[in-house]
Order: sequence, then structure tokens, then C-alpha cells
Amino acid sequence: MERRRFELSALEVFEVGKPWTEADGDIREAIDFCLFYAQEMRRIGRPRLTQQVPGEESYYHYWPRGVAFVVAPWNFPSQSSAEWTTAALVTGNTVIMKPAEQSAVARDADGNPREAGVPPGVLNYLPGKGLGDGRTPSRS
Repeated sequence: MERRRFELSALEVFEVGKPWTEADGDIREAIDFCLFYAQEMRRIGRPRLTQQVPGEESYYHYWPRGVAFVVAPWNFPSQSSAEWTTAALVTGNTVIMKPAEQSAVARDADGNPREAGVPPGVLNYLPGKGLGDGRTPSRS
């Protein structure tokens, strides 16, 4: 993402009409979240003994929970999807990422996890139509 920072920022300007500085800020935040979650999982990801009780072994560790479904908002298409997606990936989950209808920038950033070693099928891009007007779906 760092290598393509300006290209991804330009996509946000084009797709969702963000001013250049805000689009660049969104991309930079996405990069920061990816680095932060990767560094934190390296730091806290191994099981740790939580207490010394005779006859017990109590460990604290992270377990994958399954599939995470990430729906990114149109106003922060890169930052939000990177934050939520990376948090799920570093804890061992698979992810279905559905970007906002207005922005495909998440799709263009999708190649980066593969470059970082995320296996095929772990991060899945699922574009789709949204309501587009802020309403919640009806229950009819």
C-alpha cells in the first residue's frame, strides 16, 4: 500500500469525491493499521502464562473465531477496511470484505495482502450493491 499510496489516494478522490489531503490521510491510516496490528500480534500473539497456581497452567492466547465479514463505509473506504480486515487476519481468521458500493479502492488494495503472504482464499473480496441512501433494509 505504501508503494501505491498516491494511486490509491487518487482512486478515493475519483470514486468518493474526497479532497486529496483526506484521501491521502485515509490511505496513510490504512497503512498504519496494517503495520500496527502486525506488530502487536508479533508482540502478544504467543500464549502467555497468566498466573502461577500450583497444579494449574493458565494461559492467555488468541484463537481464530472463523470468518469475519467486513463492510467498509464509503467515507473511509481504505482505513476502515484495512483496520477491520487486518485485525481479523492477524488473529487467524478468514475474511469476506465487502466495500462500499461507491468505492472499489478496497479491491485495488486487495492485492497487497497476497504480496504480504496471505494465502489465496483467506481474504475474499465480495463487491455488492448497497442501499446507497443511508436507509436500513426493510423487513418485509
